Amino acid sequence: MSTSDIVEADLKKILAMDPDNVEALNALGYTLLNKPDRYADAEKYLQQRLGLSRMRQLLLIVMAGCSLNWGILKKPWIICSKHMKKQQENEIAAHLAEVLWALGRKDEAKKLFNKAIKDAPDDEYLLDFQRRVLKGAQ
Repeated sequence: MSTSDIVEADLKKILAMDPDNVEALNALGYTLLNKPDRYADAEKYLQQRLGLSRMRQLLLIVMAGCSLNWGILKKPWIICSKHMKKQQENEIAAHLAEVLWALGRKDEAKKLFNKAIKDAPDDEYLLDFQRRVLKGAQ
């Protein structure tokens, strides 16, 4: 059993006891996004969290990530850019940079990333983007 399978099983146990646990719903959604054959399941958990969450904006960004993984690029770009104008957050910046990169707008993605990482050099979302996307492109 993989670590991901163990995490999924544990999160489902939490949800069996507390079906409205937004943290578990979010964690399970993110966990399943790492499995291409489980995107629909990820969307289900993230949609459920969306209905419960007080942090609706950030979940919309996560949903943009789901769409990005499915190759639907225009919608996540619009969602991410709207939220970046309202609220400067590193997680949003990382998602927007990834969408820009996927759209072939690599210079814009690098510029956004460089600005965000300068302000938050230890941010996990930005470092993950750097590791997965920027270093993979070199």
